[in-house]
Amino acid sequence: MAVMSQAISRTVTATTPDSAAQLTKADSYGNNAIQGIATLAKPEGMSDAKFAELKKQTLAMAHGSLGLVQVHKHEFEAAIPELEQAVALGSNEDPTNYYLLGVANQNAGHFEKAVVAFEECAAVKSNLQGTCTTGAEQSKKEAAQRSPK
Repeated sequence: MAVMSQAISRTVTATTPDSAAQLTKADSYGNNAIQGIATLAKPEGMSDAKFAELKKQTLAMAHGSLGLVQVHKHEFEAAIPELEQAVALGSNEDPTNYYLLGVANQNAGHFEKAVVAFEECAAVKSNLQGTCTTGAEQSKKEAAQRSPK
């Protein structure tokens, strides 16, 4: 369910037919994945460490998807805790959740936190490096303009 939630949330755009229904479906899959992890039985022959890591990565994927659904809906404050959980749980090989956390913080007016998230994103070698570097610079400017002089 976490995979489906992530796939839907990352492919829906404003022009996607039935985008609201698709986001509702992604939200449902993400929440069901989180609930299901609590009762998931460890497969026979899998080590405890491997099973714990699998659950952790699945939770990261589900929380990232839920955060992205909120970003799509322009509910940035609601997106932040989900994305914070995603980056805390994730392996950080995929900078997408850091990017989304930067976007959510930036749009919510938390520019200092946006800088941190965008810098974490830019530190990962990916196609998002330039975008995240630009986001960090923009957030630094916004933070400087808002700070009392």
